[in-house]
Amino acid sequence: MMGSLLQEIIRPADDISRRGVKRTDLLTFDRVEARWQYVSFDTRDPVGLMPAWSRNAGDGKTIDLDFYPIAAWSDGGSAGTLMRMRQVTRFDEPDSDSKDQYFTLADGKGIEWLGHRYSYSRRG
Repeated sequence: MMGSLLQEIIRPADDISRRGVKRTDLLTFDRVEARWQYVSFDTRDPVGLMPAWSRNAGDGKTIDLDFYPIAAWSDGGSAGTLMRMRQVTRFDEPDSDSKDQYFTLADGKGIEWLGHRYSYSRRG
């Protein structure tokens, strides 16, 4: 915790040097808007800062966040499209959480798929 911000730093478990940071997440609850605010910086993707907000305060067991659209690139070159991302964080146990990241291409079809599932434990 940094004041009212929860900071999560995601790195490989065997990274003793603490230099292999893959993603840094910041999460806070905005009491004025009664919703969660989040920003993530992921060094694995060239998308920069990724802000997101919840639609409501949540149920105390999960936080459902909607991100700004991000660019999706194709394996065949630089041409791509935009996609939307939704992230659901579940508080499974006092020191373990899981995050599911769902994606929807901006192609008009509205098909959402699970792109990533993270499961991790907190350390002091």
